[in-house]
Amino acid sequence: MTEWFSPRNWEYLGSETTEYIITIDLPKGLRKTIYIESEEGVVHIRSSADPSFHRSYSLPGGFDIDTYNYEYESNYLLLKLKLIKRI
Repeated sequence: MTEWFSPRNWEYLGSETTEYIITIDLPKGLRKTIYIESEEGVVHIRSSADPSFHRSYSLPGGFDIDTYNYEYESNYLLLKLKLIKRI
């Protein structure tokens, strides 16, 4: 076996995923006006009805958003992000 094939030179090329959950207490009446944007590792939550409503959350370093879903519970927005590690 040559040096090139030895295990210490192997590199795992698969991806790792993790779930990241953001819980936001929404002001009354904004539930149907929320939109979500992602830019350079930051998730922005805004309202089309109230321009002053803006929340930003930084994602863990080295991860990108793979998929997301959301649901409402009472006055809370639960944003569930599936993050995938950058290779």
